Amino acid sequence: MFRGTTDVGATLDINGTPIPVNADGTWEHLSTGMAEGPNSYTITATGANLQTTSTTRTVSYKAPA
Repeated sequence: MFRGTTDVGATLDINGTPIPVNADGTWEHLSTGMAEGPNSYTITATGANLQTTSTTRTVSYKAPA
């Protein structure tokens, strides 16, 4: 689960997939279908002023035994 806050009126995507942003700028996204091992996610927010900010996070997944 990814959660965060961005500027009010911003758009957001994770690996190119649009993520809904609430009116107060909060958002959350449940990632499904992760492969075992490291999975990289690039989160990009674009503000109403068209300024873009990105960050990449890597999450490691190990399947239950």
